[in-house]
Amino acid sequence: DGKNVAVNSVPLSAEEFAAFYKNSHGLDFASVKITPSVMESTMMVQNGQVDAAITPVAATAEYFARENKDLGTVTSDIQTDVAIALDAKNTALQQELNGAIQTLKDNGTIDKLVAEWIDDVSADSLKAEPAEKIEGADTLYIGISGDVVPLDYVSADGSPAGFNVALMTEIGKLLNKNIEFVVVSTDAKFSSILSGKIDAFFWHVSILPLPETIAVTDSYYSTYISAIVKK
Repeated sequence: DGKNVAVNSVPLSAEEFAAFYKNSHGLDFASVKITPSVMESTMMVQNGQVDAAITPVAATAEYFARENKDLGTVTSDIQTDVAIALDAKNTALQQELNGAIQTLKDNGTIDKLVAEWIDDVSADSLKAEPAEKIEGADTLYIGISGDVVPLDYVSADGSPAGFNVALMTEIGKLLNKNIEFVVVSTDAKFSSILSGKIDAFFWHVSILPLPETIAVTDSYYSTYISAIVKK
């Protein structure tokens, strides 16, 4: 309350974002800056331009705090669920993805992926693992931002990695589909879906609204909105 904050690529203006938190949670931010990436928001914290960088994924805040000794985290009690966004008209794909997510929950695969790719992961352990192509199978084009480490990450050579990539690889095996990852900036995620550039995009289903043209799958990971702060 009363702090200057940065937040990356939300589907709201800075004024709308501030008004939402004030009306819903009684938080009256002094100012809100919208940035294109968590990295840029984090740098603003380090440079003293803002007091905190808000992220919808606690693991992201924790990751940046582990990698930067001058940073710490504050975790709220506001829950946010992570899911996959897609064109609202593509109900067939939505059903396929929901079925795969449920199977991976039931057989313990998602829990294993969380342990491997989210819990205490470091920059050194974020390695890309390209999946083998399935001969003759259809291809799903999945957008990632590379901006929500360790959920999704894009290395300097352009290779995608992280929890979302590992999860989508497992989904591809279940659906017998090849997965091709497309790096898309977070502010272009919805337009990329609706234009057909990608079939789906990893999205953080928090308390913020989505366009009516966009649908989401069932959640595959639950977390809490957090803030990256300077120690």
